[in-house]
Amino acid sequence: AVAKLRVSGAEWAVNDTLRNYVAYDNLRKVELGDNYSRLGAALCRHPALFPPLAAVSLGFELLAPLAFLGRRAAIVWSLIAWGFHVGVLALMWIFFPYPLLGFAYAPLFRLERLPLFRRLRRDPAAVREPAS
Repeated sequence: AVAKLRVSGAEWAVNDTLRNYVAYDNLRKVELGDNYSRLGAALCRHPALFPPLAAVSLGFELLAPLAFLGRRAAIVWSLIAWGFHVGVLALMWIFFPYPLLGFAYAPLFRLERLPLFRRLRRDPAAVREPAS
């Protein structure tokens, strides 16, 4: 969010900046013969869709510290952040593995309470490598 504000200011949320990024990224991939987002390319024909998407993404990024207010806030923020990255994948065909696979949000949750980790804590032998 800081980079967006530094480069474009609040204009990021009301002009064609996001649409231009999506269009440029997909066109570059087409020209290079790489995989691209057909959805993103098609949506570029509808410029009115992009300012609301840009405003929501910018607002969400600026409000990210609210995830530390508690468990519910962390869950809500994590789901929205995950959805944001699904949107990036859908519009630009960019796969960010850590957020999309959930690893980026792991510190916000008590993963040690998951059944897998409980079992490993009770039976350390389950972690040992098998004999060859």
